[in-house]
Amino acid sequence: MNISKTIIICLLFIAMNAVAQSKIALSINVEKQIGSNVWQVSYQLPKLTQTLDFSHLPPHFLTNHFAVKGKAVVKDDSTIQLTNLNDILMLEVSDGFDVSELRFNAPFINFSNNGAFYADYFVPHSLKVADELITRDALSVTFNIIAKMKNEQNQRTRTINKVSSLNLAQFISLTLPSNASKDGVYFVIEPNLPNDFKVQLEQNSAKLMRYFSQQLNSPLNRDVTFLINANSNASYIGFLGSALSNQIMFEISGQDAVQHPSKYQRTIYLTLAHEALHLWNAHFWQPSDGTPIWLYEGSADFFAYRAMVHSGLMPPSHFKYFLQQQQKECLEGVKQTALSHLESTPAIGASYPCGRVFFEVLANALNKNGFELWLEIMNVSEEQSYSVEDVYVFIERAELSDSLKHVLQDILFNNEKAHDALKSIISAQSKH
Repeated sequence: MNISKTIIICLLFIAMNAVAQSKIALSINVEKQIGSNVWQVSYQLPKLTQTLDFSHLPPHFLTNHFAVKGKAVVKDDSTIQLTNLNDILMLEVSDGFDVSELRFNAPFINFSNNGAFYADYFVPHSLKVADELITRDALSVTFNIIAKMKNEQNQRTRTINKVSSLNLAQFISLTLPSNASKDGVYFVIEPNLPNDFKVQLEQNSAKLMRYFSQQLNSPLNRDVTFLINANSNASYIGFLGSALSNQIMFEISGQDAVQHPSKYQRTIYLTLAHEALHLWNAHFWQPSDGTPIWLYEGSADFFAYRAMVHSGLMPPSHFKYFLQQQQKECLEGVKQTALSHLESTPAIGASYPCGRVFFEVLANALNKNGFELWLEIMNVSEEQSYSVEDVYVFIERAELSDSLKHVLQDILFNNEKAHDALKSIISAQSKH
């Protein structure tokens, strides 16, 4: 290697090292006493910090749930101002966030012996330090996590170093998740659920993940954690799930469901399969802005039912029965509007069953495996995203008669003809 090349490499190394060192350290201590729903958060801030901007939080979250301790004030719904340029800020985050606001994640999940917090909510969007604005991309974040045992002297600690702005959209648990498989699938499960059910839950969830990965021929190449909580105090039986890019959150509500979850296993696993599929159809491929509910939620249902049968969690007879019920729901939903216009009408609830029904109709029309069908639709766009326009283009290019193409397109877009078009094709396919 000649001298000039050596000098260039050295300069590049120095430049890269300088960029790495230019990150500003922000240490966040998260402390929770097990059995309590109050989280204490303290920040070790850069010297001369003036304000912390939390404009990325849900509306009113800062003013309603961040109780500032010490010499600082909540200036408005997005800003905390330090009154004496202190380098330490302490917050107490209260329970009571309205999780019915489904556009946002809950700030934390409280387990009886553990807990998890949504990292994005606790890292400022930006800091103002000595009149200089510092965005979170310039921060090197460290979480120091302390879980205090109730009525015990000992405590569990965990440190996560150099958290970047790229991986803040996740829940971080107070203790490390358990590894229940060799497939990169981890679990944090409420201990009050029956032990035999927890074992089955881990096995079946990992099985669903393997099935989707194989059928979609698209490994996620990242670990996935299932956070399974239970709320026996709820006055209703309920099963609520959601998905982030590398996590599935699921809550079982109601005393009977918590004590006897096996009675509800079809609903539990169908919901988990639906949310697991979102790791692919909402994060591996991403729906474009304006993509209708039927496309990304309905496709998740479409694949979830297939996964249930393949995994032995649902007999084929139940698969057929629920499809027939969803066909009825969908036909009722599209009586006066086309499939892609459902969510602007009172029939928005039909979007889920209609999505599954439409994909079943399309797969049958083309005599294709459902996963093969999805991959071909994903190939319409050269980007890692999809839209209802891609479905339209796919139908246009498909080896179908012109009359059948028109029927499928009427179901999607023609408010006057959608119902009769869907009814006719369901009737025709049921005879084969």
